[in-house]
Amino acid sequence: MGSLTDYRLPGDLALFHALNGLPAPLARSVCLASDRIFGLACLGAALAFVAWRERQAWLPNVLAVIGAVGATDLVGARLLKPLCHRLRPCDVLPPGTFHPWLSASRGGSLPSLHAADAFAAAFVVSRLLPRSWPWVYLAAVLIALSRPVGGVHWPSDTLAGAAFGTLVGALAVVLLRRYRAPLAATA
Repeated sequence: MGSLTDYRLPGDLALFHALNGLPAPLARSVCLASDRIFGLACLGAALAFVAWRERQAWLPNVLAVIGAVGATDLVGARLLKPLCHRLRPCDVLPPGTFHPWLSASRGGSLPSLHAADAFAAAFVVSRLLPRSWPWVYLAAVLIALSRPVGGVHWPSDTLAGAAFGTLVGALAVVLLRRYRAPLAATA
């Protein structure tokens, strides 16, 4: 953590305290969205539905979703977090001034990769299955909100993660549209 620094955007602290200060039953419920099981269940359900609905081109569509999530994780962890080198709120705020509902890695805070992964998947799935958009974005928003509610990310971390994930998801959709026909022909 020696190379990480404490910097906050205007409004980060106030919004963090508002989200992290939700009543305990609500906060614990929202924090369930941070659980790996929740994320994998949402992703698995989305992939299964995409594969079922797009039987003719299931492989490129599923690869687009998986590729978008993998790219956000890889680029975020290896490039963006080290570049931003931002401390998490749970590492800088005095004990007793926030609720540590979740535990976090010792890595940097910016961007939230939970939010990035969720929004990358939501963007691709909502383009493949347009009627699914309220549900996939509801899951993505819950996952993103769970991070500041849980005390492990600043609100701006989750907004940056959502924007980054959306950008990667859009790139995945562009690549999918370009290469879907050649991939479907080989499947």
